[in-house]
Amino acid sequence: ETYGINSVSNFNNVEKTGNSLEVSWEIQSIAYSFYDIYAVNEQVWVVGEFGTILTSIDAGSTWFALDGGVSTTLWDIYFVNSTYGWVCGDDGTILSTHDGGFNWTFQQSAVTVDLIGLHFVNASHGFVVGVEGTILWTMDGGTIWTPQESNTKQPLYGIHFVNPNEGWISGVDGIVLHT
Repeated sequence: ETYGINSVSNFNNVEKTGNSLEVSWEIQSIAYSFYDIYAVNEQVWVVGEFGTILTSIDAGSTWFALDGGVSTTLWDIYFVNSTYGWVCGDDGTILSTHDGGFNWTFQQSAVTVDLIGLHFVNASHGFVVGVEGTILWTMDGGTIWTPQESNTKQPLYGIHFVNPNEGWISGVDGIVLHT
């Protein structure tokens, strides 16, 4: 199934469709603004303002709140499978879970800038990007986050890696970085 988020308006909806070929969406209203969504099979997670993390274990029919222990805006969420996942957000926030999101652990990023995007290749190798050209990477699931030089001070938003050594990052003003 395919899920989408309406985060650019004040409607704050999670929307669901049965498959990627359908054009009609079923609106599922919830009271916060959301910025990212991720699904593994029938389990779906959304993150957003005020530290909001919601999950559905029935493909979006019902939703319940998860306690991430933070109140900062959360911008991105990524799972490598139905068990291991991470979120990133404002003020250097990185959280991880090893039980499908039911319990979240704060990870020390050593930065205070807003972290906007993240991607993990597997449960060990991951990358986070954010404002001021911030790039962080980990080889141990986030126990230690190490800064990398981006050669820009522009905000970086999107990130995708195909393996631990090759990936792309996007940012404002047409920035695309490749390693």
